[in-house]
This record gives sequence, C-alpha cells and structure tokens, in this order.
Amino acid sequence: MYPSPGTANLPQSLTLRWQAGDKAAEHDVYFGDSREAVANATPDTAGVYCGRQALDALSYDVEGLEWNKTYYWRVDEIGDTGTDGPWKGSVWDFTTADSIVVDDFETYTNDSPNRVFQTWIDGAGFSADEFFSQGNSGNGSGAFVGYDPTQRDIMEKTIVHGGAQSTPLAYNNADSPYYSEVVRTWATPQDWTVNGVCALRLYFRGAAGNGLDGLYVAIEDKTGKPGVAVCPDPSRLTKARWTEWRIPVGTFTDAGVNLAAVKKMAIGVGDRTNPKAGGTGQLWIDDVAVVKPGPEAVILLSEDFESLPLGKNVDETLAGDKVWTKTAPAGWSIDDKGVPGAGNPAQDGVTEWAGWSFTDKVWWTTTAGDQDRSTFTLGSGTVAVADPDEWDDIDHATGWYNTYLSTPAIDISGAQAGSLTLTFDSSWRPEYDDDYHQTGNLKVSFDGAKAVELFRWESNSASPNYKPYATNETVTLKIEAPAGAKKMVLTFGLFDAGNDWWWAIDNVELTAIAK
Repeated sequence: MYPSPGTANLPQSLTLRWQAGDKAAEHDVYFGDSREAVANATPDTAGVYCGRQALDALSYDVEGLEWNKTYYWRVDEIGDTGTDGPWKGSVWDFTTADSIVVDDFETYTNDSPNRVFQTWIDGAGFSADEFFSQGNSGNGSGAFVGYDPTQRDIMEKTIVHGGAQSTPLAYNNADSPYYSEVVRTWATPQDWTVNGVCALRLYFRGAAGNGLDGLYVAIEDKTGKPGVAVCPDPSRLTKARWTEWRIPVGTFTDAGVNLAAVKKMAIGVGDRTNPKAGGTGQLWIDDVAVVKPGPEAVILLSEDFESLPLGKNVDETLAGDKVWTKTAPAGWSIDDKGVPGAGNPAQDGVTEWAGWSFTDKVWWTTTAGDQDRSTFTLGSGTVAVADPDEWDDIDHATGWYNTYLSTPAIDISGAQAGSLTLTFDSSWRPEYDDDYHQTGNLKVSFDGAKAVELFRWESNSASPNYKPYATNETVTLKIEAPAGAKKMVLTFGLFDAGNDWWWAIDNVELTAIAK
C-alpha cells in the first residue's frame, strides 16, 4: 500500500497503490478530505466515489491537492460474481506537504516502470531485455543510480533521511567524461514559483573515502536555459551523515532559468562545464523539495573519527600498522579508570579494547571473528568501539568493565530553545545472564553541572530500559537544554560489563536551529 497510513509531507499529486484481496474481481475506490465521508461513502456518493476498477488496476492518480492538508481514501473489494461482497476496506490517511515535493524516492520499486533509473537517467542506462522492459542508452556520464536489481533491492532501505527509502548514487570521475550525473525530465514543465517558495532543498549523505569532487544541481527550463549550483562544502561528500543543502531560487533565476517552467533537473558530482579526472565514490540522496522560507539547522558538532592517526596492533594477533588508537579527537576524552588493569599492559586484558578505542572497522570486524560486527554498515572507516567481549580474551585484573567517552564542551549559546538534535550511528549487541549484564547510557552536562542521563540501555530483557540487539541503526535524540545554557558535554558510557558483546558508534553530529 502507498502511501502508508499517517504519512506526511507528500506531494500535491501522487498515485495511490494497493494490493488485491484474495477473492477480489474488481475494486471500488473512494477519496476525499473528510474521514467520515470516506468511511460512510457508497457508489452513490458524489465527489467521494472514484469509480470501479478492474482487478489488475491497482492504482489511482490524485492531482491538484491542497498544501499541508490531510486526505482520506478507501478501497473496497468486489467479488467474482459481482454480488459477493463488497468487502469494505479500512480508511487510510495521508497529509500533503507545505512545499513542492520534487522527489522523496518513496514510490520506486524493483518493478518496471517504477525503477528509479527509469525516472532518473544515469550514465549506464538500461537495456530492453526481458528484465529491463524499457530501453535507454543513458547520459554517458559516470553515474549509476540505484543498486543492481539482480543482486538486491534497487533502493536503499537503511540509510534513509525520511520515509522508508532513499536513492543510492555511485559516481566515477576517474574515467572520461570525468563527471557523473543523473537527470530527471518532466513531460509537463513544473512550476516552482507557487506558495512563496524560496529554495530548492535536498538531503545527501556521503561516505568515508569518497573522492572530493564537487556536488552540484543543475536546473533547465523548457527553453533549454540552464542554471547550476555547486555545494559550498565538498568535504561533506566524505561524511557519513545527512546534510541539508538549501539552494536559493535566485541561484537559478539569476542565470535566466524560468522556474515556472522547469523541464529538467540533474544531480551530479564533478564539473560538468570543465570536466577533469577526479575520484570515485558513493552517496545517497533523499527528500528533494522546493520550500518556503524557514530556519536551517546549523552543525554544532560533527565527528566521524576519520582524522585520527591509527597505530599498530598490540595484543590482537591480526597484524596491522594502522588499525587502532586510544588517542581521542581534539577535545574528546576517555575515562578508563573503571576498566580493570587499564594502563598496565600486563593486567588490562586485550590492550586494544581496554575501554573505548578508535579502530579501523574492517580490522576490528576481522580480528574479532566478525560475530555480526560487519553488520554495522552505517559505520565506515574509523569507528569508536567499546568491546568487552574482545577485551576479556586475555587475563586481566578482576572487576567489571566500565568506560566512558566524552565530547568536547559544545557551544550551544546560539541555539534556539528546543532545537538541539543529536544523531549518531550505533552498533549495539547486548548480553545478560548471572555473570554478565552489559549496560550503556548517554549523559549530558550543561555548563559543568552534574550530568543527567538521556537514555539507558540494559541487556536484561525484563528491564524497562532493555535495548535489544541493534547492530546497525541511526539514533536520533532531541535534547532539552536549561534556559540560558551556554555549553554542553555528552558522555557515552558502557559499564557493568564482563565477557559481554560491544557498543560501537560513528558519525556523531549535534545540530540546532540558530537563534
């Protein structure tokens, strides 16, 4: 079913989709802006009843909806003989956006004609064989949109900004023509000037190791007049964190683009005007919209641990020259006083894991024998790890494993009240029995005051704080600061652990709306 009940920020024109019931021969479709009217409607209800459709007609187009308004729909199933049933369907609802939704990437599937590369044309195109039912030669660039559908789902289901999926975009600027872009063309020119909109907004997420080629957006109107915007911070392509990029509409209108008649949009990496050999990489795009004036989030803290120089292995048997370090990023600190034997190589268990450490994720996964550590795909490059399971593989002083990782003092004096948002990628594998009871928490201290707990994760399934197995998730948390607070420190703790499992984090970011 699309859209799912309660979905918000949907475009003003969309296609409703559903699946047929087991005994259905036809479908009656109802749609309106009153839940009661849709719930009580019959085929005689004018303005709500949308007609009867054949069994294989599993969609209905709605257009010209109002901004920021809730609508309701229902599908009844009609039986084989025309007299069976009807079986009355549930009333589903959705709310339109207060912006122009260019693409939220929610409607693409593995099936033609709904594959993302059939709308956003990339460099590869797609062939007219039995799997790809429509031929297209591609745009010749180094872009590849979507995943290979013969191997997995085309769309990304985990690395998502909003909704249930985003689109992956791989780029290769090492080979001619040295730029990579995907292009969407509208059969009917789009009007991006209505309702006081002022900026084109999109969200993108990069990855460690990406080439530092510039991200750009190009818009072309129905006359072929183009305008190009280049992301002002190319380093964000190397950050495994969602970035909001707002482009003032003046960027395009100043170039002569008629935004009341938008015909094409390209999203690319490189320099399409003066291409030159560059790098390769992978990013994800989500929630492209033309929006009204509003506050932008500013980044108060961003740390992916990639700048840390890593050193040689110590106790782990898998050799490596650049695999781990106990040296935290500038301003960060580690408190290992609660790790038995910490600081004494003869008493600290496996030295690499005697408290929070920073490690190459692939090396950590391999030297530990994986055990689902590799499922932490949101983390990349260097990650922060507290791993009492590996630590306990060598004898150590007695006692429970207690370790804490703290951020620098973060300046929040310019943040609007109620707007602090923390996000980080997390891999948590718990264990609990008579001997082991791994616990994690996050605390915050404002202006040096006593720290308060934001959350507690316990391994005991009977606890109200039980945190089940979650080895690959993005955690998002709103943080309320006291009035007048100037600075804050966050502390990630893993404690009361023995030969348990682990907690790993990456891509820590704190944002806020500026005052």
